[in-house]
Amino acid sequence: MADRLARFGAAAPNEIVLTFDDGLRNNFTVVYPLLRELQAPATFFVCPELVESGRWLWNHELRCRLQSLPPEALAEVRSKLLAANASVEGMIEWIKTLKPPQRCWAEEMVRRVTPDFRPTRAQCEAHDMMSWNDLAALDPAIRHRLWPFAAAAL
Repeated sequence: MADRLARFGAAAPNEIVLTFDDGLRNNFTVVYPLLRELQAPATFFVCPELVESGRWLWNHELRCRLQSLPPEALAEVRSKLLAANASVEGMIEWIKTLKPPQRCWAEEMVRRVTPDFRPTRAQCEAHDMMSWNDLAALDPAIRHRLWPFAAAAL
C-alpha cells in the first residue's frame, strides 16, 4: 500500500493495512500463524525496551494488579489516586492522563499494595512480550537488521 500511495496518491478501495501494536507475544503465537496461512502481510510495532525484559506494558500490569484487589482495597487505591471513577478501567484511564512522574508514582503505589500479585497463566498469555527470536522469526530476511543490542540475543 505504501508503494501505491507513493505512486498514485491513493490506495485501492479494497486495500487495508494490518498493524499490531506493542509486541505482545500472542501476536506471534496466535496472529502470525493465521497471517502466514493467509499470506497476508502485516506490520508489528514493538516496544524494544520491553523485549525480553520480563515486564509488561504498564497499563496491562496495573490492570491485572488492580483486578486482584478486594473491593475495599480497590476503593482505597482509588482514593489515593484521586481518581473519579472507582472501576479498574476508570482508574487506568485516569492514570493515563497523568504526567510521567505522577504516573510512575501511581504505578509504584499499586505495586506496593499488591506485593503478592502473581500473574495467572492466562494473564501471561495475554500480556507477555515477544522475544528477539520471535521477532526475527516474523521475517527471517530482517534478522540482520534488528536493533544492534538485540544481536547478542539472536
